[in-house]
Amino acid sequence: MSPTGERPPAAYTGMAFVKEYYSVLAKEPENVHKFYKDPSLFYRGAEGSGADEIRVEGPGNIDSEIKSRGERACRVEISSVESQESMQGGVLVLVTGYLTFAGTQERQRFTQTFFLHPQSDPYDGYFVLNDILRYVGADGAEKQPARQAPQPQAPAPAQAPSWQQPTHPPAQPPSQ
Repeated sequence: MSPTGERPPAAYTGMAFVKEYYSVLAKEPENVHKFYKDPSLFYRGAEGSGADEIRVEGPGNIDSEIKSRGERACRVEISSVESQESMQGGVLVLVTGYLTFAGTQERQRFTQTFFLHPQSDPYDGYFVLNDILRYVGADGAEKQPARQAPQPQAPAPAQAPSWQQPTHPPAQPPSQ
């Protein structure tokens, strides 16, 4: 929040979150659970599979699920990020792109939706309340050879969002 108590625009909050989240996912997947709190829901599945293949709640279970899968995203290509303000100061974020996991050169197309819920404890900011990821494609995971894609840039508001995690400082706005 800014010193006046106003939150930054949803577009900035969403873009800053996406940059931080996928950076941690790619480089430090053992820390991804720090974006979540006890009521957080984490769903994973493939397009057309019907029910969610994975449904867990809370940061401990999310951490266990990420570690049990043994998948480490070594590259994330973001195609689009759409964000909008939601109820009670929350932010809805929709992300599309490709994940390339370590040990393979195949890109998996995905769409992921986050609901960022405001928090004030232990600090002002947001945590991930809802996280739904779907691998997209005819067989549930459209695979293509890996390639490098440019990363989108966040708009620069007056104040950066504050969803600090204990080992990860908040994303800062670009230098003016």
